[in-house]
Amino acid sequence: MVAAMVALALVLTGVVFAETQGTIAERYQDALSRLERYLMNLQDDSVNITTLAEDFQKLGNYEGSNAFYYYTLGLADAAANNYTLIPMYIDALVINTSFDERLTNLRANGVNIPSVAEWAAYLNGRVAENEGNYAEAAEQYQQCLNFMDAQNRILYALAWSRQTSAAATPAPTAAPTSAPNNANTTVTVYPPTLYANVSGKAVSLEWTTVSGATNYSLYRRRTNYDKNFQLIYSGSALSYKDTSANANYNYTYYVAATTKEGRQLSSNEKTALISSNSASNNTSTTTTKPPVTKRPVTNPPVTTPPITKGPTPTITTTPTPPPQWSAWTQWSTTPVSSSSTRQVETKVETETYSIPVYHYSRWHYYNTGYNKWYYSYAEYTGSNYKPGTGNWEYMSSYEPLSKNGTADGHQRYENYWWNETVSYEQDSYEVTYYRYRDLQ
Repeated sequence: MVAAMVALALVLTGVVFAETQGTIAERYQDALSRLERYLMNLQDDSVNITTLAEDFQKLGNYEGSNAFYYYTLGLADAAANNYTLIPMYIDALVINTSFDERLTNLRANGVNIPSVAEWAAYLNGRVAENEGNYAEAAEQYQQCLNFMDAQNRILYALAWSRQTSAAATPAPTAAPTSAPNNANTTVTVYPPTLYANVSGKAVSLEWTTVSGATNYSLYRRRTNYDKNFQLIYSGSALSYKDTSANANYNYTYYVAATTKEGRQLSSNEKTALISSNSASNNTSTTTTKPPVTKRPVTNPPVTTPPITKGPTPTITTTPTPPPQWSAWTQWSTTPVSSSSTRQVETKVETETYSIPVYHYSRWHYYNTGYNKWYYSYAEYTGSNYKPGTGNWEYMSSYEPLSKNGTADGHQRYENYWWNETVSYEQDSYEVTYYRYRDLQ
């Protein structure tokens, strides 16, 4: 699973940082501030989610710190790919309505911390990913798109791709219709066919019945604007009128039928343009032609010559050739639906790509000359070094840090990181290809 920004990893060489000094209220506010930075993807070297969970635990139940402990502990386990106790954390907080009210009050005071529902959806998505249920993971991430890295997780797109590919898989070939009445006969089930008609500022959509279908799900997206389709209707009806589309946009629709066996069959896609005018400006004019008086016509007499009958000719009847299938089309990623006059084949291929990962390090030590903490590109233990305070810190990112000056010929990066190196990770995704041939 690839995230837009990985968590910061601090490697401490034998140094234990002291607990934040000050009153319990100050420590509580400091923990909330660090939690907010972590959740909003503004992590820096001072935020470690595991340490943060421990800090909330030390505060006891001050201002709900005990609940914040479970809140951060679930995120810490997700970051460590440990999914064993996450369902227990979710259950403990979902039923704690007073804690959700506390989060609402914090947001009202300017602390940008997501709700328990968003937190639970994100962790449920991580658990679903771990179990290989990518469709469920995609549904969960939809409920918390602005939370942490949910919007940028590559498996979110992969989940939708795999779900769509599974829905577009053609139905199995029917068994012979000459089977005995008491035998199990497989009947070909064809996907629905979608029809669209624009009327004013609404789109009327209808689709054909699918044998054995228990539900129809209608999806829509703005063509060339939206990456993913959004569900706009789910039910047993065979039509739907979309009145929520905005003017001057092209919209693409498709409908997926779900059978009682749990199979999904997707229709063809239909695109409709919503005009800003609610009525047509076209007018028609009718022109009346003057009446035409016909002249009387006198036909001359016709003399019919005698007909001599000859032998009756032999008529040869050429039998009509049976219908033939056309040649297969080229493979394409555009979904195609099968029918009684169209055969469709699919194949799924895995495509791989490389992702650069940027690594940084710095030597963190206390400078006695300036009485403050410093960062260096190399391990410094000189005259201004306070013994026992130095340690190496490391971080990795999928985005390069911006450059921030130089020192001693070494490039420095934002937040005083040094020593940039690059490695590459391999990832992949599945692509479904279609081809078809028609009955001629």
